[in-house]
Amino acid sequence: MKKNFLLLTRRLNVLHLGLFFAYSLHAEGPWDDQDFLVVSENTAYVKAADGNFSDALTAEKNALAAAEDRFGPTHPSLAPILTDLATLCRKMARYSEAESDLRWALALREKNLGLNDQLVAQSLDQLASLDSDLGLFEESEILEKRASKIDIKITPIPDDLAQILIHLGKIDLCLQKYSEALRHLNQGLDLIKNNSSTTGFKTLKLEALWASAQADENLEKNGNASSDLLAAVDQAKQNNPTGLEEGDSLMKLADFNLSHNKQAEAIGDYQSALKIFQHYVGVDSSYVTLPYISRLAMAEQALGDNTDALALWKRALDTSETIYGPSHPQTGVYLLNLADAEKSKGDGKSAFQDLNTALAIFETVYDPGHPLIQEAESRLQKWEGH
Repeated sequence: MKKNFLLLTRRLNVLHLGLFFAYSLHAEGPWDDQDFLVVSENTAYVKAADGNFSDALTAEKNALAAAEDRFGPTHPSLAPILTDLATLCRKMARYSEAESDLRWALALREKNLGLNDQLVAQSLDQLASLDSDLGLFEESEILEKRASKIDIKITPIPDDLAQILIHLGKIDLCLQKYSEALRHLNQGLDLIKNNSSTTGFKTLKLEALWASAQADENLEKNGNASSDLLAAVDQAKQNNPTGLEEGDSLMKLADFNLSHNKQAEAIGDYQSALKIFQHYVGVDSSYVTLPYISRLAMAEQALGDNTDALALWKRALDTSETIYGPSHPQTGVYLLNLADAEKSKGDGKSAFQDLNTALAIFETVYDPGHPLIQEAESRLQKWEGH
């Protein structure tokens, strides 16, 4: 497995589960300003924003029932709600339900809008993203290529086509098609460059630069990879001068420098990232603070402070178990990170137990061969080799 594999960065962090409520309140049909349907949608959004996914799912299902009563079971206005339901199910690792909802949304759009509509391409992109979560990269590639053909055939919305091309490039990375990945990523970056006034492109550009660096490094074009990562840091500063994107970009640059024997540069980048992450982490441990806790732990560990890193990973794990549950794959990811910190502190027994628990979680959720299963098995094999 290649060192820059998309779903497994050098330091495992949160699972990428996509944008939430990307299309809610933007359905293809009419909406009233104040009614049960809108209230249910808004309730779902608020609950999800707090990490209360179970209640959010109930509210979103109420919204779907209200929309079915109002518009009928085959109206395209159901598609955005089904997309939101699928996103919630992905957050909860209920992948079969997510796939069912997304395929229903796709079928509704194909039936009502035709096979070559922009919203059909969006549904295909969402299905491709779900398949990537599950490690089904060949299937994901097929869906993403169909989506890109739709966008190219019709007068494209630049945001959507750029997103599809960048997603396709990231899938190519997982399939170790690095030259194709760069081609798709560069096409997406060209679209962004020519439509730079679009707000949504800022984050897309950052994703593309990160992915381009991975492809360049695997092609041993280290100068290009370094340039990509430096450009990502600059882009992150433009997006939000004090935001986490800059910290994430600095961590990727630091990892790259460390792996290429540029220790002084790496330490400086890690320290800069650490200052950013410290700003966001207080005493609260909730869904909102969870990403910040894990980022700070990664920075502390990279700088050799295993004591603070261990405490932060334990805090992240406890929060994840509360929000997602003890058998959720996100909890498994935090167990992998905790095991690294425990091993660094000399607590081999706890680390070995946590690795096995993480592997058991992944094997329950995913099919054999999923990247997270491979990662956990690889770490255990290295452990046994010592």
